[in-house]
Amino acid sequence: MKHLTDKKEFDFRILKTIPIFSELPDSRLEALFEKLKRNELKRNTCIFLEGEPGKEFFIVAKGKVKIFLSSPEGREVTLTFLEPPQFFGELSLLDDLPRSASARTVGSSILYSLRKESFQNFLTEYPQAALRILKTTTEMVRRLTEQVHSLVFKDVQGRVAKKILDLSKKQIGIKFTHQELANMIGSARETVSRVILNLEEKRVLKINRDGIQILQIHELEKLL
Repeated sequence: MKHLTDKKEFDFRILKTIPIFSELPDSRLEALFEKLKRNELKRNTCIFLEGEPGKEFFIVAKGKVKIFLSSPEGREVTLTFLEPPQFFGELSLLDDLPRSASARTVGSSILYSLRKESFQNFLTEYPQAALRILKTTTEMVRRLTEQVHSLVFKDVQGRVAKKILDLSKKQIGIKFTHQELANMIGSARETVSRVILNLEEKRVLKINRDGIQILQIHELEKLL
């Protein structure tokens, strides 16, 4: 990754919007900000791979990052997408185990990273931040549990409906390809395409240049 030292595009106060940093005084935020490295990344840049040692904590300042699992055959399952000011990469810094998933940019992105030692020193100095990380981790576990439940107990139509509803609730623009949706729900692209076409024909969804638009949310909820 390309490290840049010019941080003018990213005010340190954005750290206030991240739960684990939100209660720090400005003086401490400035000191922490000085330890961050700015990473300007192109589309489809690998940030780290599953199984690699964890060396950095990341903050998404611009763009979007995909967290995913992949098989030896190249099949991918998307766990989540992250946008500003979300963070990732903290688990391996806490348990000293290898990365449990891979991370890759979706479009041109700017990330800020904090080295493992600096991150651990921060937690030692501000142990209340560890509780906030625990809350974030708990939320992540709940989301993954819901994903597993959906994979096991819902048909593809139900999984597509749930994923579209979840994305709309998070106010993340539903501008994903059929392949990306398939990766998120663990299905084949062709199957997802048939489901979306069927929902479009029933006027439950509308597909245009802006992505997927929900026309009848109650009809979509009936598929859950």
